[in-house]
Formats: sequence, C-alpha cells, structure tokens
Amino acid sequence: MDDQTEKLARTTIDMNIVSKLNGVRIRDELIYIFNEKNPLEAIRRLGQLGALKKIGIKVKTDVEFIKQLKKILKYYGELKDFYKKNGKEVKKGRLLFALLLWGIKPGEIKRWCFEMKVRKKDLNVILETYNKWNEVKKNLKNAVKRNSTLYYMVSRIPPELQVIACSWGNIYYKNIKKYLTVLSGLHLEINGETLKDMGYRPSEKFRDVLGKLFEMKLDGKISSREDEIYNL
Repeated sequence: MDDQTEKLARTTIDMNIVSKLNGVRIRDELIYIFNEKNPLEAIRRLGQLGALKKIGIKVKTDVEFIKQLKKILKYYGELKDFYKKNGKEVKKGRLLFALLLWGIKPGEIKRWCFEMKVRKKDLNVILETYNKWNEVKKNLKNAVKRNSTLYYMVSRIPPELQVIACSWGNIYYKNIKKYLTVLSGLHLEINGETLKDMGYRPSEKFRDVLGKLFEMKLDGKISSREDEIYNL
C-alpha cells in the first residue's frame, strides 16, 4: 500500500466513510488490492488501521496470519498453471476472500457476501472451502497410495482449498501435487457412444461400467483403448 493510498484509508476510516460505502465499491476495492503483485502488506495495514473490521472482516492480520497468507500465495503461484491446463481456474481474489472470512459462521459469510454483492459462484466456493476444510485436513494428512482414492478425494474439493491444503505440510502438498501432475489429466478413451457402437443397449449401467474402467486406469491396471474394451 503506497503512502497516498494509506493516507486516504486513514481519512476514510476517521470520517467513518467505510461503513457508508456500498458493497460493490468495497468489493471492487478489495479485489483490486488482492490482485496487486504483493497484496499482503496492504492487507496487513488495512487490518492494522481497522478498515477490515469496519466492513465485517474479523480476522487478525497479525504476523502469523500474514506469514500463512504468504505461504499459501507461494503455492498459488506454483500451481495455478496446472489448473488452467485442466480447464479449471483458481482465483487469487476468491482464495483471499475465503482466508479473510475464515472463522466466521456460514450464515454470516452468506450475509457478508450478499452485502458485498459477491457473485453466487464465488460464494459457493467460499462456503465449500469452509465446509470441507476439516474433512480435507483429516483425509490428506497421510500419503494416499491408491491413485483412485486420491483422485476422488481431491477432485471433489475446490481448487482454492487444494492450494490452501498445500500449506498445511509436505504430505498435503505431495498429495495435491500428485493429483495435479499425474491424475487430473487422465481420461478414458471410450465412452457411452463407443458402447452403443459395439452393440450394447443404452443403460444406466454405462456409468457404473465406465466408472470402474476409469478407476482401473487411475490405478494403472489398464492404459490403452484396447485395454478398456477388453475389460468391459
């Protein structure tokens, strides 16, 4: 945060203008700060000046919190391109919103996001991160050896929480990195249309059959299209 911005922030707080700004303006200002090359100092100062508290963000932006944010943003920088490669996206702003709102009850998060006009999609990711936090911490604390188990554990949590989990320790990081680099790009070469072309009548069982084949592929039991057809 440069001197001019800090002076403006101080004046705004002293005049109690922050609480009178509309949600869209506050949201856009925060997103602008989040997308700066180094947003951590600005976040720390906004917390120190009382601006975050004025808009309902209760987290303490102390040394330990900023240190944790720095670690998480390091993993964000390292991993974001893997998500793009797989057609997904981890948003820096959404990631930081989730972290700043951590510790607030889901109902309060919903109300805060509504007041700040946060997009419904972003709200859903923030809530999912909150709801699955402890489950992920438990499930990934040990190395997950079976690929299919790891795939189904990690693929069902938002990218933002995957990045956060990397900061919890080396084993978490290795699990997430393995999912991103080895498993997330795998797919079957056959599908329901292939089965119909082979003479199978369309059935709800197609999903189960293809699901089992995909599990075999994840676990290295099959690798080629021929293997997939042979194991039908």
